[in-house]
Amino acid sequence: MASLARYSRTREPYAGVSPTLLVVDVTKAFVGPDLPVAEAQETWRQACGNRAWAAVPAIRRLLDSFRLARRPVIFTTPDGGQRWTGPVTRGTTTADIPEGREIIPAVAPLKSEWVLRKPKASAFFGTPLVSSLIHSGCDTLVIAGGTTSGCVRATAVDGSSYGFEMMVAEDGCFDRATLNHLVNLADLDAKYARVLPASQILALLGLE
Repeated sequence: MASLARYSRTREPYAGVSPTLLVVDVTKAFVGPDLPVAEAQETWRQACGNRAWAAVPAIRRLLDSFRLARRPVIFTTPDGGQRWTGPVTRGTTTADIPEGREIIPAVAPLKSEWVLRKPKASAFFGTPLVSSLIHSGCDTLVIAGGTTSGCVRATAVDGSSYGFEMMVAEDGCFDRATLNHLVNLADLDAKYARVLPASQILALLGLE
């Protein structure tokens, strides 16, 4: 970790003025029941179980604050058509279990909020997300959801490549394995994003 610390980019003070919240794939299939991961996967193969449920309070806090401030909120779900472009993971995709693509009620989108269907891991790949963010004047993208090593990471890397200030809520993200979660947060913070607890992100954005 010492070598990673020496490598980490120098970060200027945050100067953004127009943040958007992106809630990535907090769906029935990826969350699953509030049980240890192996048990949750007996219901849904992709489930993150209690590790996902532990992130729900931070996601709710972000949602409540962004909505109160009338800042944009976007949700993503896996696109059922991905079976035509190749599976994201081995075996079947959520295309075979349509109900699994529903966002869980605990963080349900409002009717006015965009639910973006994405065919691959990154919310930017093959979607109009970047055009929409530019149109709305967004300069900062705050990411929560799952999985940290998969769709969250891919989206954060692409967002950074497009020039957005990226923030990842460390307590609002989840993965099936703690090691994957922590290693990817550390790497994202070193290279592509500001990784902070939801409360610190909201304070930095003036939305606390």
